Amino acid sequence: MRFSGSAHTEATTEAAAGRRLNSLAGVVRLALWTGALAGVVQLVGLAIRKWGFGEFLFASSDVWWTTPVTTMVVFTIVAVTMSILAKWSDRHLWSWLVGVFAFLAALSFLYLFPQIHRLAALVLAAGIGFQGFRIVVRRPAAFERLTRRTTPLLIVLVLLSATIIRGVQ
Repeated sequence: MRFSGSAHTEATTEAAAGRRLNSLAGVVRLALWTGALAGVVQLVGLAIRKWGFGEFLFASSDVWWTTPVTTMVVFTIVAVTMSILAKWSDRHLWSWLVGVFAFLAALSFLYLFPQIHRLAALVLAAGIGFQGFRIVVRRPAAFERLTRRTTPLLIVLVLLSATIIRGVQ
């Protein structure tokens, strides 16, 4: 089957983006990107609990920078491990990783609120992970562009927040 014109170019672009995302560098970039976002989502949950509900958080002021850093490290370990285990070259390793990371990010956010039943949080997080998988598998080129352009910015913001918070103390 031959593609004509822009359909061929689009298919080639999507396939190339999938290969770049499936490389070890792409997988690590994906882990850092989703880890930073998941860390920020957790911070939003903590902020809601602290300032929205008026709860006292039993956490140090370092939680505001260690949360994203720890999440990025954990997601990178998961990504590299899955990359090594998927040596049989799964074409969509990166999309599975997005699903896993979306599940973990949603679960970590939902677990911040004890009012949400744990089973309900698991089911909701699984649905969010599945939707994350479905969204990125359709447009790998756009997703690869987004992660490539914004990962350095997210890392700089996390490091900047760590520097500012440590400097204030």
